[in-house]
Amino acid sequence: MNTRWLVLLSLLLAAPLRAAPDLVAPPHARVASVAGDTGALGMRLAIRRFESEQSPEAVLAFYRKRWKGRAAEAAMPPWRMIGRLVDGEYHNVQVQAAAGGGSWGYLSVSDLPRRARKGRYTLADLGKGFPRMGGSRVLDDQPSRDAGKRGRTLMLQNGFSVAGNAGFYRRHYQGQGWRLLLDEAVAARGRGQVLAFARRGERLLIAINRSDENTTTVVANLEQARVLPW
Repeated sequence: MNTRWLVLLSLLLAAPLRAAPDLVAPPHARVASVAGDTGALGMRLAIRRFESEQSPEAVLAFYRKRWKGRAAEAAMPPWRMIGRLVDGEYHNVQVQAAAGGGSWGYLSVSDLPRRARKGRYTLADLGKGFPRMGGSRVLDDQPSRDAGKRGRTLMLQNGFSVAGNAGFYRRHYQGQGWRLLLDEAVAARGRGQVLAFARRGERLLIAINRSDENTTTVVANLEQARVLPW
């Protein structure tokens, strides 16, 4: 997994930010820095890698208890993710099973949504060809290419509700012949939704989160492959 994709995974449920305490690692985990307070794609970013003898479910249970009622979860196999806003910073944990037992994953903290809200993160008008609700602002549009497939990850913001954005993408993609594979709330009170679509050779994951009272963040990851693997 490259750093850019890791960064964007950590923002699937992003929210506005300011300085915050460190993201606490799981108990008894071995932790090493991957990127400490670096700049990437116009944001400040800190990433640590951890290894634990605990299972992925035990790691997630630790954060569910610690962040009781305030966390959002999502799954993108083999990864499972849990994150929340902590004193203005978005903290994210992504974890998967380790080959020899236990688990490993990443702890990440990013300040991109705060910068976007304050107008300190700007790019050219990207997002060409990607459907979006009127008035949406494209924050990032990054292509990628791996063996046998290519990808594209976009981040945008608008003033519509999570339900409004979710309805827009359901109508658009199902109208274009895509199958809806996942439609799941990932935060309380309608503040987070994850959608997954597929059609021959293509897969799309869209995560929608209400960042504050006036802003909703949408992150979309599109994969196109020569041979349909799912």
